[in-house]
Order: sequence, then structure tokens, then C-alpha cells
Amino acid sequence: MLKKLKLMLNKDKSKLAIDIGVKNIKIVEGFFNGKEVIVKNIIEFPTPPNTYEDGQILDLELLSRAIYIELNDRDIKTKDVIFTISSNAFLNRTLELPSINDEDIKNMLEFETEQHFPVNLEEYVVQHQIVEKIEEDPQKSIILVSALPKLIVEEYLSLTKSLDLNPFILDMNANSIAKLIYEQEKIKENLDFLKEKAVAILDIGFNDTNIIILEKGALKFSRIIDFGSKEIDMGIANSFNLSLEEAEIKKLELRELGMEEESVSLDMIKEIIKSNLENLYIEIEKIFKYYTSRSSGNEIQAIYLYGATSKTKGLKEYIELNFEMPTCDLEDLKVVDDQTNGNTNMIQYANAIGALIRK
Repeated sequence: MLKKLKLMLNKDKSKLAIDIGVKNIKIVEGFFNGKEVIVKNIIEFPTPPNTYEDGQILDLELLSRAIYIELNDRDIKTKDVIFTISSNAFLNRTLELPSINDEDIKNMLEFETEQHFPVNLEEYVVQHQIVEKIEEDPQKSIILVSALPKLIVEEYLSLTKSLDLNPFILDMNANSIAKLIYEQEKIKENLDFLKEKAVAILDIGFNDTNIIILEKGALKFSRIIDFGSKEIDMGIANSFNLSLEEAEIKKLELRELGMEEESVSLDMIKEIIKSNLENLYIEIEKIFKYYTSRSSGNEIQAIYLYGATSKTKGLKEYIELNFEMPTCDLEDLKVVDDQTNGNTNMIQYANAIGALIRK
């Protein structure tokens, strides 16, 4: 995504895709051969406390050491690295320009970007992607423009250097998962639906939820809301006087939101989960309403779920019932050729796997 980080692409050469989260770091070694993502190695380990927050590296030395140890212990030799991140610091705007000529678009973008981004753009790395060309009269192009503070870009360059790796791409999770779902639906022969409809992807993680909207198979919109499984864990921890780790274990005791077993403890946990899901629904609904209000033709017609919290039993049914639209878990990644000799659930590595898809 960021040209300053991009080297010459070799589709047959493995890359390291690293997805750093507040709770865990996930690394996938592999490559995209044009049809499948070949996964050779996967690594997951806890993120050192107080080293990372909202896309920013807070303690470079400690974070670098933790990643280096894991790569070294597994004798990983691949040097080209892709980081995929989720951050509120990412600014995204969709622009409509009256041309489909690449040179015209390039000339217009500088002025248009300054009008739509309320920041000092000299402090940002700005990139654009043409997501749709409309060859009607008049001709026009839909452009997704993304900006990330240079300070964050420099942090990742420093991390890359400290790990003795080669910078290849700095991508955003919204773009990574959009590519993965597009290739997944192509394999499943369900691409016509994706190309014709607008769909929402909800990445419900530990700290926050990333709301991503694809139109006609292309990334058009993304927003991050401050809600994740941590909210549920904190509610349980406060109610039962537990640590967050103990609360998570207790939460997992409740396998279904609608389970029939009766106990005061389970009923309390169930109510905490339901209360938090109601809060999540309200925040997602606000984003959906904002998106649909931008154009009379904007209508979300399906929802994909993935992320740490998405596997909560009953969540899919809750989302489907409240939004009154088809909802499915992102599962069984047919686009992945798993060569790790394990029975790993690849869904939990979706962001990193999607980052390996380069076109």
C-alpha cells in the first residue's frame, strides 16, 4: 500500500506477514501464487505488555526482541516482511473524480485530497487506489485514498531494521481482509454475489471492532469502533471480582448465549454478554446508517463475521436477527493451501493471510 515500503514483487517468493495486536502477534510465512495463498509456517504468541496500542509501537526494543526470538526459535529465514495494521490513525476517504484517465486522476488527486483531509498532509504518507471505473457519460472513477502518519510508518521501518528484515509492504487490515474474501468467494464460485452487492465485514477483536464495507467486491469504507471482547471480560471481572484472564476463562464456560442450564453464575454472565452485544449493535448500526446515508444506492445486503469475539456462540444469530440480513462466519478458507502439517484454524490468521495477496 505504501510505495516507500514496496519492493519489486516476486509472486513465487515467500514473505512474512505480521499482524500485531494488543493481545497477540500473528505471523504467517507464505506467498500468493495467483490462485491460492500457500502457507508454509504460522506463529502466534502474546504481545509483550505496553508495547503496542492502536497501530503504534510503544516499546520498539521489547517488541522487536519478542518477534526476533520467535522467528529465531523456528529458524525462519524469509526476509521480506509485510506488516498489516489496524489503527484509528489511518484516514480513509472515497473520492469520485470525473475521469478514468490515470494521468488526469493523478493531477486532480493532490487538490482533492487537501480538500477532504482535515490534517497537515505533509505529516502523512498518502496513497490511493482506483476501486471502480465507470465508463458512462460522463466517465468517472471511484478512488480510495488512505493516509497514515509518517511517524507510524517510521516506527515500522525501525522495527523492520531492528529485525534485520526487508520492508516490503505496510498494509491495513481492512484492505487485507477485503482481498482475502474476494479470493475466497472466487474459489467458492460465489463471486457474482460479491460483485453485485454491498457487504459488511465485522472484525470483532479484543480491543476494538473494525467495520469494513465492500461494494462490488472492492473496499469502499472502513471504520473502527471502541468495542471488543475486552468489554465483556471487564464486565465479568467486575461482577465476579476476577482478573481479566480469569474472566475470559469464565466467559468460555458459557458456550451458548441461549443455553438452558440454570445457575446464578451463568445467568449473570449471559446477561453481561447480551448487554455488551446490545451496545455493539448500537455502534454498528450508527456506522451502517452513516454509510447508507451517503448515497441513495448504498444498501448493505450481507454481513461477514470474523475476529476473536466472532466465535461466541449465538453471536451470528443475534447479528442476523437484529440487522435482518444474511450473516455468516468467515470459515474454512478454501483459498489457503495449508502446508504447515497441522490442523490450524486459519481464520484466526485472516489478516496476515490476506496481506500476502498481492496483485
